[in-house]
Amino acid sequence: MTVDFSLFGAREIAMFDFWSVAHLLWGIVMYPFLRKVFPNVSIKALLILIVVIAYSWEGTESSMERGLWGDAISVWKHGAEHWSNRFISDPLLALLGGFISTKKQKLWIWVIVPLAGWVLANYMAPNSMFIQELILGLFH
Repeated sequence: MTVDFSLFGAREIAMFDFWSVAHLLWGIVMYPFLRKVFPNVSIKALLILIVVIAYSWEGTESSMERGLWGDAISVWKHGAEHWSNRFISDPLLALLGGFISTKKQKLWIWVIVPLAGWVLANYMAPNSMFIQELILGLFH
């Protein structure tokens, strides 16, 4: 019997993976950036904009997984995300990050370096799930 769903794990079956943490951190960094670009816009509007950007990214990511950006990117993406990850957890974690940033306005300073390190390390890896699989392999 195969498992069709997992709360955490491989992107094809899980609602959350290590990239989900990156979405949370991205929201923390994005809110102050948007606040700087749009200083007279309400908090609510900026949080809605974060959700719009997050869903736009998910659409872009889906097109990458399907090969619309080329085979090399599709191979690097290493499979398609589970629908619950794409439509629920990642966008809501970006929103949560933005909301946290409204309360802890300097948190982005502490978050930007780990976020950039995670993204850079993963982009240099053989595929987008390589580091997650490596980390999870340490616990098995």
